[in-house]
Amino acid sequence: MKTTPKTSILQSSLFWIALFCVSIGYAQIDAPRKSIKIEGKQNNEAPKPILVSPENASSSISSETVSVKSKVRLGQPESGTKKREVRFMEGEEFAKKDYTALENKLNNKNNYTKDAGLKPEYYNDQHFGDFKSGSKFVRFLYRDHEYVDGDRVSVAVNDTIIHPNIHLAGEFQGFYIDLKTGFNKIDITALNQGTSGPNTAQFVMYDDNRQVISSNIWNLATGVKATVIIVKD
Repeated sequence: MKTTPKTSILQSSLFWIALFCVSIGYAQIDAPRKSIKIEGKQNNEAPKPILVSPENASSSISSETVSVKSKVRLGQPESGTKKREVRFMEGEEFAKKDYTALENKLNNKNNYTKDAGLKPEYYNDQHFGDFKSGSKFVRFLYRDHEYVDGDRVSVAVNDTIIHPNIHLAGEFQGFYIDLKTGFNKIDITALNQGTSGPNTAQFVMYDDNRQVISSNIWNLATGVKATVIIVKD
């Protein structure tokens, strides 16, 4: 086949074009590759809560407040040395004297003589008796049945002192003691001896029906006590 000049030129042009393309391809393969850095923005904020409307909430969760009723009533703790309730009588109660005929008789009796001297029996504790009563409380009255010379006593119920220092006057004074169901041990202790002899006290106890439970007098030395026991039904 005979080659014409035009054909020769065309073939030469294609050869050089092909050679050029191959050179570019090798150059791209040998060129170093660079890594691409993608910068991102970091979010340091806390995610916001997603609010769920009551309509979309689970049916097992109630949106109403739960109220729990306790059978235990809260209050101040009771102490083993809690004082018994004591209320002193007012002057109006003494003025009536409608249930204290014994008091009136004893108050009007002139026993204000000088105390007798100390005797051996004044140094012994005394028991004024055991009594049963359905009364809610006791009216506890006291006085000095002899010469008024500064005698003082204390009163305790079931070994708890309810009045630590009572001064005995010539006329009856008193207060109320609430009785608990069962055993009520009332102790009266002579705190001192007056200026003229032993401690000379007189006590009268009334129930809530104005009936006398116990009435006694004593002549005691300092530190000696007398006891009355009332068992409430």
